[in-house]
Amino acid sequence: MIGLDRNTVNSVDDIQKKRKIKKILLTVLLTAVWYSSAFIKALLTKYILNRFGYPLTLVMNKFLAISIYLVPILYLSKLKFNCFSKYYIFRFVLPISVLLVISTSLGYVALWKVTVSYQQIIRATQPIFTVVLIRILFHTVYRVRVYLSLIPIVVGVSIATFNESSFNLVGMLCGVAATSMISIENILNKKVMKDAKVHSFQLQAYLIWFSTLLYLPFWFTIDGLQFINNPEVSDFCMLRMK
Repeated sequence: MIGLDRNTVNSVDDIQKKRKIKKILLTVLLTAVWYSSAFIKALLTKYILNRFGYPLTLVMNKFLAISIYLVPILYLSKLKFNCFSKYYIFRFVLPISVLLVISTSLGYVALWKVTVSYQQIIRATQPIFTVVLIRILFHTVYRVRVYLSLIPIVVGVSIATFNESSFNLVGMLCGVAATSMISIENILNKKVMKDAKVHSFQLQAYLIWFSTLLYLPFWFTIDGLQFINNPEVSDFCMLRMK
């Protein structure tokens, strides 16, 4: 019986180790896919901005496209779509949507002004903002090694900034501001998903739909009226894209 129990314990340990390895490999794979797709998206966005300009219009197109694509994704995922209470709508969803609008706009302006490589370097400062903000908002105390691990990021970003040949102050400030806001978004998103017990797809759907509604009048005032009152502007932009 003792030998049988030991074999059972060993088999259970082996299963747990295999599951842990699978989770690690899956995390590495998802991280690689996410980073690769983000870099490719940045390259394509930079190309479009250089040829087209008008980053705010590009942001509007992004919000509209995601709003449309989310409908079939949510339908195919067959998730139970729970409605948020007014408390979560006004306390979290709307503020996060405002942050999403501002951070996306600033991020596109930053990418318009600086190189893709430098924009990605600025994005690398996100762990710094995340640690600092969690410390301020939730009074979480980290170990010293966590703070020490942030030093190479600070040093690397500083060296890259001093050596950046096409440095643009506006682009850098917009990039830093966008990165800090993204960190706040991620922290609040995780809190909402945990407290309200909703799937990330559902939360993202609410955020992108609210962001689209919030951004539409702003875009129409800045770029939309310009396209309407000056049709030659949109024609010129389309010619540059060809």
